[in-house]
Amino acid sequence: MTHHVRILEDGTAEGDLDAVAGLILEADRPAALTGAGISVDSGIPDFRSPGGLWSVFDPTEYATLSCFLRDPDKAWKLYRALGRTLVGKRPNAAHIALSELERAGRLAGVITQNVDGLHQAAGSRAVLEIHGEHGKLECLACRRVERFLETHLEPGPVPRCAGCGHPLKPAVVLFEEPVRAMEAIEDLLRSTDLLLTVGTSAQITPACLFPAHVRAAGGHVIEFNLERELPESTLGSGGACVLGPASVTLPRVVDAHHEAVDVPAAVVALMPGEPDERRPRPHHRQVWQEGSEVCDDRSRSCRPEYLSSIRGFGSGSRNSRGFR
Repeated sequence: MTHHVRILEDGTAEGDLDAVAGLILEADRPAALTGAGISVDSGIPDFRSPGGLWSVFDPTEYATLSCFLRDPDKAWKLYRALGRTLVGKRPNAAHIALSELERAGRLAGVITQNVDGLHQAAGSRAVLEIHGEHGKLECLACRRVERFLETHLEPGPVPRCAGCGHPLKPAVVLFEEPVRAMEAIEDLLRSTDLLLTVGTSAQITPACLFPAHVRAAGGHVIEFNLERELPESTLGSGGACVLGPASVTLPRVVDAHHEAVDVPAAVVALMPGEPDERRPRPHHRQVWQEGSEVCDDRSRSCRPEYLSSIRGFGSGSRNSRGFR
């Protein structure tokens, strides 16, 4: 049977959270697919929601490769607005919960449609960024890569490559560009028997194909969302739908998993120097000693970048909706 759970405003749960946690416990190789909804409680609005970035900048006008090549100054109006939305944001409890699962050896990887880098900041290592990342700039002429700095958000000339002088572009996937990391994503999905979809409508190609791909291969799907988006046939009889904010629902399920298997404190990762605001559990470490290294260095995350043509998932190999 498909398990249905809803977390109410008072924190009580309608449905069997332990049964959902049991699905993760029984899986051989779980993975996660995340979208804009996981970062909303970090203060990053869904760009497509009313008042979001796309209501100010028409993505078909500003967020295209053609726009950048034709008029970099115009394109950078969008890039700076995006950067101001992301700067200073920190992972929330949902990002940390996924990191905990990975550290406990219960999550093979995270496929994210987001460009905010919050999974890596929370400590996740195996992160596949299908729409690229905003933390770097790339030169399309010589392929040089530079860090995105807060000074780039200030009005002024378009940043230029230190090597060849061409305009730099944030390393996010624009309309008319191929998505990233598809080969690694296909490898992950082929070995995944349980996919957690978190904060995504799963309507944007190619990510919309991933849950059904896992299901067709005999796996199961657990959806974490404010409202149900996936059909019952995709969830399957061994799947689940957990409704409520991801920063509430996902930690509750992960806590139930940890309690079932008595996960030791050493695998629980908190943000550096910050108390656990999700829930007071005495076996949690109070300081994440490696935090600053993980937050500042994404080199160990799984982020193969494929800037030219890629294979797999048919028309989904090219970005059809922009980077968020």
